[in-house]
Parts: sequence; C-alpha cells; structure tokens
Amino acid sequence: TLPRIIPREEIEQLLNHIYKCLEQSTASDYKYILRDAAVIELFFATGARVYEVSNIKEENINLNTGLIRLMGKGNKERYVQISNPSVLAILKKYYKKNKTEIQNSGFFFVNCWGNRFTEQSIRLMLKKYTKQIGIKRNITPHMFRHSFATYLIEEGVDVSCVQQILGHSSIKTTQIYIHIAARKQAEILRELHPRNKMDIAGAHKTVEFLIIPPKSPHPPKANIKKCHNQTKFVPIQHPTTVDTPTENGIVYTKIKIGYVGAQKCVIM
Repeated sequence: TLPRIIPREEIEQLLNHIYKCLEQSTASDYKYILRDAAVIELFFATGARVYEVSNIKEENINLNTGLIRLMGKGNKERYVQISNPSVLAILKKYYKKNKTEIQNSGFFFVNCWGNRFTEQSIRLMLKKYTKQIGIKRNITPHMFRHSFATYLIEEGVDVSCVQQILGHSSIKTTQIYIHIAARKQAEILRELHPRNKMDIAGAHKTVEFLIIPPKSPHPPKANIKKCHNQTKFVPIQHPTTVDTPTENGIVYTKIKIGYVGAQKCVIM
C-alpha cells in the first residue's frame, strides 16, 4: 500500500488553527501552545520521524543558522536545514519561553513537568488539534513525513535529494513517493489539461453529466462527474429524472441521477 499523505489544505488548516490558538491563549498556556506549533511546523519543515523530533537535544539545534542534527534509525545522524523564516521564528519563540526547562532536561521539546515531550504525547497533541477543527482522517506524525516527501517531489525536487533529507539508506524506499506524486500528476492532467475542452470532430467524446442529490430541484454547476458515453452505472437508490439546461455547450436531457449509498451515480 502507498503511504498516506495529508492534503495540503488540511495542513494549512491545522497550522492556521494552532496559530489562532496561540493568539487567544492564556499566559499559562502560551508556552505549551508555542511548543505544539513548533513541533507541527518542524514535522512539515523537515520530514523528521516522531522519535527523532522527540529526542532532539538542545545542543543539536542551531537557532541562528536553522541547522538541526537528527538521530535516525541505527543511530545514524543527519543534518536538516530549516529554511522557512516563520518556522525558525516559532522555534526561537518557543526556546525563549521554555529555556530554563530545556536546559534542565537537555531535550529541546519538553512537557509541562520539564521532561522530554514523548512520542505518545506528541501523537495525542496532534489528535487534539485535528479534532478541534473537525478533520475526520486520523492524522499521525508520520503522515507529515510522507506529505513532506511527496510534495517536494511534486515540486520537482530530485528523489536523491529527498532520500538524503529523509535519511533513507536505500533510494528504493524514497522512490515510493514518486508513485504518489505521479498519481497526483495524472489527476491534474486528467482534470485540467486544455485538450479536455477542445471539440475535435471524429474523436472519442467525453460527456459531462450533471449530478444532483435526490430531491434537489436544480443541478449545481460545480458538481460535475465526467464519464464516457458507453459507461454503464450500477442501479441507484432514489432515482429521479430531470431535464437539464445547456451547460458548457452540451445539452443534457432526461438524465437519471441518484445515490448508491453515499456515492452519486448516473444511469443513461
């Protein structure tokens, strides 16, 4: 199975929420929400594993240059650069507010008792914030690692560079993210390629069928399903027949629409 990634919009939603929590926090909560924001930012900025982040020592992070030393599997060390100024700024704010506890424990991320912020505590923290904003998927720290790698490759970063950042001993491990990025690329081309909007005489046509939920009087324009002329659909529940207007130059008439469970379907 391919690694699960977090949609970009959900990462953005999560970060916006935690910064909003930071703005609205009480004096006693501020230092801990700073820590939570710093941890989540670090996950997405570095693709680090949860135990790598939990075990960062104070001396392993340079807040002036943004260089972090991570200890990976088999005690293999690697260096990752924090390049985003906002991420570096939140790390500096967190350190300033928690400096005494950090120096006493030796670990960069500490809990309310001044001890290491453990892997399990990080998982629970992440679950708390995702639940607050109503994200249904179970977002784990490791999904940030998958997302980090996939989105870098989508942006054109060489896979060997991603391998080095993630600390993979074999490039074969990293290459799985190419498949995820390729799947996204295929989806983009399928939906947005200008050829889809060209009217070519004699070429196989793709008909756009408007889909509306049962009892809805008008088909919403944004809710469009594309299918081939000869596609046969499974029977539907609550079928209905509607006359639809011309949309994008195509006239739709007598389209049967409805649901199969929660899935919208069309029958010709």
